[in-house]
Amino acid sequence: MRHCHPPLNTTVFSLALALALSLLSSWAGAETPAQRADAAIDDLKTFRLLSENHAAVARIQRIFRKIERAAGVSGRFRVLVANTPEYAHAESHANGVIVITENFAAYPDEHIAFVLAHELAHEALDHPRLQALLSDELRGQESPSSFQLRVVFGLLPPEVTTRLRTDESTADTLVCGWVRRAGYAFDGLAFFQRLGREAVANPGGSATHPSYAQRIADLKQRGCAR
Repeated sequence: MRHCHPPLNTTVFSLALALALSLLSSWAGAETPAQRADAAIDDLKTFRLLSENHAAVARIQRIFRKIERAAGVSGRFRVLVANTPEYAHAESHANGVIVITENFAAYPDEHIAFVLAHELAHEALDHPRLQALLSDELRGQESPSSFQLRVVFGLLPPEVTTRLRTDESTADTLVCGWVRRAGYAFDGLAFFQRLGREAVANPGGSATHPSYAQRIADLKQRGCAR
């Protein structure tokens, strides 16, 4: 999942992961979603894309430990903090790894808690693996990198985009209780107002994510937004 959806000229990070996934899948026989995710994560390490901001990493890990305890899944998943791209971004992978950019360290703890909880919900609900399997089924003989470009350009069937947006809404509404149990007073309106000030913000939503207004409304129903 991506909390912040950049325009096409700022999708380098996601496309780089997709390309690594594609090449390593073809050349190294990494055939399952989890194996392909492992290959992409290995590239983060190989190309020194992991954050060396030790204070930011420690803070994000500390918040994650609170969230995973609140969700009752301690030790099942892990977080890596990336130093790129240079905007607030987070995503979950089919190998149980959450990647979040160090830029989120500029956000309050309760906002980071929501982002991590949202990605953890994707992991707990097995969304990354199921979405990867769906992508494989739809892709057929098309190359993974070509398919990823169609995802970026929004050229997927409506039933697929509906599925992806539904997964996002499900993750949003599931995590309100987790964030509260972890001791954070989260306000979805304040979070999306802050996120909306990012240079690459996409408040109108995308083929894969509902609009900020819809996400705020969903969170409000759960008592997590003004």
